[in-house]
Amino acid sequence: MDPTVAGTDQAVGIVTKKYDATTCRVQLWGPMPDVYGSLVPGQRYWVDVDSTLTPVRPSPAPGGVLYLQMMGVALDDDELLVDPHMPMVMRG
Repeated sequence: MDPTVAGTDQAVGIVTKKYDATTCRVQLWGPMPDVYGSLVPGQRYWVDVDSTLTPVRPSPAPGGVLYLQMMGVALDDDELLVDPHMPMVMRG
């Protein structure tokens, strides 16, 4: 996923376990407890330009448009409700 380029694939889930270089477990949707800590209940979490999650809405890329994808909402300080079907929004 490259959030700086229109038309690239959106994130479809969050890797919760990596077994080796080519095999992993991905959570596609639903509550995800005990993977993250220090979440703020009710806070939206976005896919950042480096494909990590951030509670801060990413800023536009210098000289270009940045497409933002919300990935989920914190239900508790250690539980994220994952919903990659939230729309990407253009910011620029």
